[in-house]
Amino acid sequence: MSLLYFCIGTILASFTTLCAWRIPQGISIIIPRSSCDSCHHLLKHWQLIPIIGFVIQKGKCHFCKQRISCVSFINELCIGTFCHICSQLPMQLFVGYLLVFLTLIFISTMDLEFGYIYPICLLGLTPCFFLLPLPNYQSYTFWIATIFILLLLLFLSLYCKSLGFADVELIMICQFVWGFYLTNMIILSSSLIATVWMLFFKHHDRIPFLPFLCSATMLVILWQMNMY
Repeated sequence: MSLLYFCIGTILASFTTLCAWRIPQGISIIIPRSSCDSCHHLLKHWQLIPIIGFVIQKGKCHFCKQRISCVSFINELCIGTFCHICSQLPMQLFVGYLLVFLTLIFISTMDLEFGYIYPICLLGLTPCFFLLPLPNYQSYTFWIATIFILLLLLFLSLYCKSLGFADVELIMICQFVWGFYLTNMIILSSSLIATVWMLFFKHHDRIPFLPFLCSATMLVILWQMNMY
C-alpha cells in the first residue's frame, strides 16, 4: 500500500510542477503535451513517467542530449517519499499534509523559475493551522517576537534587498504556525541548505531563497509529525 502512495505522490508532484511552470506563462495545463525545453520535441509516454523517465534518460533529453532540469525529479522524489512515510496516517490528516507539501513545491518551483509567486497560493498552507499545535496567541512574548521578526524581515526586504516579499510572507506564516523558536530553526536550516547548495554547485549569483525555506519547512513538519 505504501508503494501505491509513493506512486500517487510522484504523479501529483509531477502535475504540480507542470502547473507551476505553465500557469504563470498563461499556458494550458492540459494541452499541449510536454516537450523538451531545448529542442521542443514532444516527449514520449515513457519519458513522462515520474522519476523513472528522468533516471532512464540520465538527466538528459533522449533526442537532443541537452541537460534536463532536475526540479521536477526532486519534487517527485520529495512528495513520493512523504506519501510513503505518511501512508499510515488517517485520510483527513494525510490529505491536509499533502496539500501543504504540494503548495510548498508549487511556490518554490514558481519562485525558482520566475522570481515571484501568487500570494493566493499561500492559502494552500491553511491546513497547518488545523493540523499542528499552534503557539499561544494570548502571550505578550509571542506578539513581541512577531513584531520583531516582521520589522527585521521588512528591513532585509526593503533596504537590503536580500529577501523577496514571498520570503517574508512564508516566514510570517511560519511564525503564526510554529512560533519564534521553530521559525528561527526554519530560517537557520534554510540558510544552511542554501549555503551548502551554493558551495557544492559553485553558484556565485543571487538565488531565490524561497525554495530553501520551503525545504526547511517540510523538514520541520515531518519532525513535528514524529513528535506528536
